[in-house]
Amino acid sequence: MITSDADFKRIDRTRSIFLYGAKSIANTVYNILEENACPVEGFLVSRTLGNPDSVKGLPVRLVYDMLDRKKEICTIVAVLPRYRKEVVEQLLQLGFSNIITLSDRYADELKRQLDEEGKFRFMEGTGYILEIPEGVENAHGILRRQGAAQGLKWRVDIRTLDQLRAAALSGQWKNDGLTKEYEQLYGVPEQCPEVLNESRNPADPQEAASVYVVKCHVDKPIKEYVLPGYLREIQAGAALTEQRICACADNTGDNISHKNRDFSEASAIYWIWKNGIRKEYTGVYHYRRHLDISAEELRRQMEKGTELINTVPCLMYPSNKYFFVTRFIYEYDWLLMMEMIHRLKPEYYETARKFESGHFYLANNIFVMKTEWFDRMCGFVFPILLEIDRQYTERNIERQDRYAGFLFEILYSVFVMYHAKEMKIAYADMRYLN
Repeated sequence: MITSDADFKRIDRTRSIFLYGAKSIANTVYNILEENACPVEGFLVSRTLGNPDSVKGLPVRLVYDMLDRKKEICTIVAVLPRYRKEVVEQLLQLGFSNIITLSDRYADELKRQLDEEGKFRFMEGTGYILEIPEGVENAHGILRRQGAAQGLKWRVDIRTLDQLRAAALSGQWKNDGLTKEYEQLYGVPEQCPEVLNESRNPADPQEAASVYVVKCHVDKPIKEYVLPGYLREIQAGAALTEQRICACADNTGDNISHKNRDFSEASAIYWIWKNGIRKEYTGVYHYRRHLDISAEELRRQMEKGTELINTVPCLMYPSNKYFFVTRFIYEYDWLLMMEMIHRLKPEYYETARKFESGHFYLANNIFVMKTEWFDRMCGFVFPILLEIDRQYTERNIERQDRYAGFLFEILYSVFVMYHAKEMKIAYADMRYLN
């Protein structure tokens, strides 16, 4: 087992060395081996989807194509600890010998170093810069055009920086192609001013807006934070517990509170749609995720007639579909969702196809929007979600994995994309509360 950089000096150099993995950890291990004069012959993976054809000019090969050499090569498993067990078990079942792994502590340290480097240097030479401002969600950063004080910016998962950098260097986003692509899909939004350490005790816009903060009885505590007066807390999944943490709960009136383990915050959004206080604007925050917008700015946007305020959009690569089906939902969920859009809301289908292969989505189901648009959005999203849920229920399939909450994000983005040219849109930073 490799526990430090020095351990690579002890590797048997009479064997051909292959690295299992083709992402950032494997890249880093390759660099360390090169510094220690240990030549690497290539990289191994279990599937081609999501992996490059080559790394460092060396081939990326499927493990199944190396079975004739499985006893003679040295395989270094260069992946994060959470993937190591699965990888090693596969290699053992296939009959590989001479398998070397990284210790948890060493792999985590490599990941930490990569994250730190990525924050400030990974996008060098691409025309874009990465920032990690205060209040950004863990493992995320803000990408913006280099030298542009204003203009669009995107929230990115720093674990995807190697893919983003490769796309930028390839010329795919030359001449600020990211902005052009986004505006073609979602229109030209206004950026709300950043809020830094605001007292949050200004004039209150509550007369015009019902903005709910969704909470759940299983939420972990956050640091002390005083909610602005115009925010109202609502307990999601209240039908699943006798514990009450909010005066307002999603298990009264017309509700789907009992579906919360699949619908997540969407069970509260459904309640707000059917039972909430009706004002000119309706909004949804989470207990940790809020629009970082002052009450004065919120009031100003309302007075200007802004119809929707989103969070900073997320940039995904290689596609929105790839991001969701490799992390949060099954591909069958996606296919079923597309089928339901085509059947129930066919006018949105082509937009959904564009979203599927696109790179931008509106994350986390937090927003403030005119109530008439909120009603239309819910009227689009929930018939599709409830039909998908009905089909799973009829087949006695219990999920309880928040899949419908993730589908809500997708459908919400599709809705905004479809109506972007009809709406006056602004966006604000997202404040993540630790």
